[in-house]
Amino acid sequence: MAILSESELSHTELMEKLYSRVKDNFDGGIQWYGEVVKLDPEARSVIERTKSRPEKYKLKTTNR
Repeated sequence: MAILSESELSHTELMEKLYSRVKDNFDGGIQWYGEVVKLDPEARSVIERTKSRPEKYKLKTTNR
């Protein structure tokens, strides 16, 4: 969530930023883990894909 609070990112950009942030403190497949973790907030409509090409991910805004 912190990464997406900075800007809209393509899937590749998102995974690259995730990798650069956790590579020194994470054992295992960072990009695989990132994909699995990304799916939950996407399913709960916390993040969404833009209609641009390439698609980008962004935090969904709420109107309360």
